[in-house]
Amino acid sequence: MENQQQTRVNQVRVALYARTNQAGNESNANSIECQLDKMKAQCQREEKEIVVIYIDEAVSGNDLERAHSLKKMLKEATEGKFDEVLVHDLGRIGRKTVDVLGVVSELERNHVKFCMLTENFDTSTPMGKFATQMMAAVLESGLLAEELTKAMNEGGR
Repeated sequence: MENQQQTRVNQVRVALYARTNQAGNESNANSIECQLDKMKAQCQREEKEIVVIYIDEAVSGNDLERAHSLKKMLKEATEGKFDEVLVHDLGRIGRKTVDVLGVVSELERNHVKFCMLTENFDTSTPMGKFATQMMAAVLESGLLAEELTKAMNEGGR
């Protein structure tokens, strides 16, 4: 009995964060339900305790002002409600490099570990920080390339 209580005391408390651009996008691999199912399974495999789930549905990664659950998560990180945040992938946090790095930095300031299901590296190490910065930049540049192509196709005729 004492061992079980000790395990619970030492168990990592995890906050899950899921975001999607579209409401009710159940068939998509990026749907809220799909993201949460995968993250819950990962926490179960690693014997981590999910203490809170934050969801921003139909919120663009380019408009974090509307990401009310993300803001609430960052506020509650300052209160020590969890030890770790798990997201499906880096793009769920945001689409702009400055936003992504701001969120990761805010969590780090509050001693909260940031983890991604699809990217397997430790963001608290120098190499992990570098990889996060590079991934955020690539994510944003890919988005810019899509927008440029779309603009050229629409206006270049």
